[in-house]
Amino acid sequence: MKILVTGGSAFIGSSIVESLSNDHEVLAPSSKELDLTKSIMVTPYLKDNNFDFVIHCGNHHVHPAIKIGRDHLIKDPFDPLMILEVAKAYQGNKDIDNANRHLTKLLGIWDNADEEYIYYKEAKKLWKELNTVKEPA
Repeated sequence: MKILVTGGSAFIGSSIVESLSNDHEVLAPSSKELDLTKSIMVTPYLKDNNFDFVIHCGNHHVHPAIKIGRDHLIKDPFDPLMILEVAKAYQGNKDIDNANRHLTKLLGIWDNADEEYIYYKEAKKLWKELNTVKEPA
């Protein structure tokens, strides 16, 4: 079967994509590849691909933790623990570029931090996870 999964890079959508991909042809375009808010893009995409099923997990709302964190960082842009939490929220939302951007800023702030500081260690570990190239299985 040919299946379209919208929101395939988010938590639930990515789990669905992973579980169906072994037995089916699964397409999970990013919102840049298929903007669901523009019917002029959606209709031709659906017609061109002739899907058997569409599983809609797409959501245009920003993850609440990201919104709260961004709002806080407007008031206090160098709050390291908030930057770390926002980076983790972006990672959970599969937005690796923004997670990396926040972690890079954070590690710059903590440039001379004690190597044993637990949050510094957590930030370094997360940055390393996000930037390590994984070998194909």
